[in-house]
Amino acid sequence: MTSGETDTTRTVPAARTPRDAGRPSPAEERQAVLSELRAELDAVDAVVLNALLIRYQCTRRIGQAKESHGIPVMQTGRVRLVLERATAFGLEHGMNPLALQDVFVTLIEDACRAEEGAVPPIETAWDRIAELTERVKSGAHIAH
Repeated sequence: MTSGETDTTRTVPAARTPRDAGRPSPAEERQAVLSELRAELDAVDAVVLNALLIRYQCTRRIGQAKESHGIPVMQTGRVRLVLERATAFGLEHGMNPLALQDVFVTLIEDACRAEEGAVPPIETAWDRIAELTERVKSGAHIAH
């Protein structure tokens, strides 16, 4: 374009033609793909939650066994083994091993608290969702 000429290229999408009738728009197609993938993720999350329930029930039985046999709650060697296994799994599968360590530390700390009878105030769990959502939204999860 030379100086003084006006740019007449279209900046708005073309109107849909009768030929397009019944076909989803590109935005609708993107949303459909995203919805499909989210449904898949929801199914995976259900599997993860059920696995966590099974893990929780197992840790309760372990806690009972420790208590009845006079075994200390903290088993440092076991903690290290679980964290090493999570780290190796993450590295082997291209996952963030630090995130997996954090997940397992949270699970282990919760199991230890339960074994010691120190239950956190779970009545605030629903209120915490907004705080955690805001933390993720604000980029607090991004390493600086």
